[in-house]
Amino acid sequence: MLDLGFAEQVEDIIHESYKTDSEDNPQTLLFSATCPQWVYKVAKKYMKSRYEQVDLVGKMTQKAATTVEHLAIQCHWSQRPAVIGDVLQVYSGSEGRAIIFCETKKNVTEMAMNPHIKQDVESYIHRSGRTGRAGRTGICVCFYQPRERGQLRYVEQKAGITFKRVGVPSTMDLVKSKSMDAIRSLASVSYAAVDFFRPSAQRLIEEKGAVDALAAALAHISGASSFEPRSLITSDKGFVTMTLESPEEIQDVSCAWKELNRKLSSNAVSHVTRMCLLKGNMGVCFDVPTSESERLQAEWHDSDWILSVPAKLPEIEEYYDGNTSSNPRQRSGWSGGRSGRSGRSGGRSGGRSGRQSRQGSRSGSRQDGRRRSGNRNRSRSGGHKRNFD
Repeated sequence: MLDLGFAEQVEDIIHESYKTDSEDNPQTLLFSATCPQWVYKVAKKYMKSRYEQVDLVGKMTQKAATTVEHLAIQCHWSQRPAVIGDVLQVYSGSEGRAIIFCETKKNVTEMAMNPHIKQDVESYIHRSGRTGRAGRTGICVCFYQPRERGQLRYVEQKAGITFKRVGVPSTMDLVKSKSMDAIRSLASVSYAAVDFFRPSAQRLIEEKGAVDALAAALAHISGASSFEPRSLITSDKGFVTMTLESPEEIQDVSCAWKELNRKLSSNAVSHVTRMCLLKGNMGVCFDVPTSESERLQAEWHDSDWILSVPAKLPEIEEYYDGNTSSNPRQRSGWSGGRSGRSGRSGGRSGGRSGRQSRQGSRSGSRQDGRRRSGNRNRSRSGGHKRNFD
């Protein structure tokens, strides 16, 4: 708090409570989750010269609270305001408590959720330590963008923690959480009130059946009259994440593209996008528009590969990073979508492209040599400005 600019307020409190060199001053205890040098300077300033220093962390590998589970969700900043409600619902519920940390006042106004992850490890430790206190457990959810994966690993290394990579809450996650809230709310309804609704309940059961009537009532109570699916990979609305599991380990996503092209129509394959390699190279996951997911499942048959819709984001070897390249030679971990008939070029066309690329590379090298020669001539006559983007 002092580091954030509250030193003046602390000075005012101490001035009213303490007397200079008096033995009657109250005992002062200063607690901090981390102890950088400025903390020791604060101790010397506000505490007696004979103060005792107690370090409960020392050289322990894990610097953050052991009662806190650390989750990381890959989510573009523009999606966070829409996703935050689902995250709070699933991990906190209607009766839980949560704190949302943002980097700026503008982020708070826009309700963009907690860290894009900070390289300042101490800040993360302090923020995550706001939960899981006094022996209780807690969850810290951190949103990050593809370009921040390196920062995420940096915090893991320095704080001695491991982020569990999870997707945005799925439809089933939300249904389960909202249902539990709705069921708990029924306990607050008195029997006297229930009597007034018995005739309507009986009529509803006769019309819909007991299970359907109760299910509709729970959905209405929870405010969940409809759900719009989201991608488990990027959080985008209107997409369903699917997995394609291989019977054996694959080298890269090109193997999956080949199987998709072999079993599905070119139109169906053209809707596949954001393909990622599963942990252990035992398949891939990818997104398709919600309207296409059932068609892909209907077309899929006579294959050793298993196509399914996961309830949660599976462990992924390499996460989708927003790049639109579809060349598996350039990125073995993920691939963007293909469109039209080009989607069926995983085999023969891919080979031709590879030969053309090699020819282009040789041609480019010769042209490069001429350009370098030209650059040397220009540099002798006044130099050539270099531009770095």
